[in-house]
Amino acid sequence: MRTTVLEAWPGAIEWFDPGNGLLAIGSERRMKALQFAIIPHRSWVNLQLADGVDLPDPNGRIEGTGKRIRHVKVRSIEEARSAWLRRIVAAQIAHRAA
Repeated sequence: MRTTVLEAWPGAIEWFDPGNGLLAIGSERRMKALQFAIIPHRSWVNLQLADGVDLPDPNGRIEGTGKRIRHVKVRSIEEARSAWLRRIVAAQIAHRAA
């Protein structure tokens, strides 16, 4: 999943937040610049989307009820490389660029 995000956004900055147990990816090393967070769970990995509430979701994969942040659950390496996930990642990057 990290590779999928970084391939779509080569200039991204990443950092590990041990307090929250996540890998943050953004335009700067601060939480306000965060666009993605990768959070491992026992049976899946969440990809947090900073602007998930505003992103298109034609496949119904974006979950959550937060005011801004939503997530997708990725359960396999195949899903981490999937076209649907790449479209969501591209939408998040484009949303902040607009």
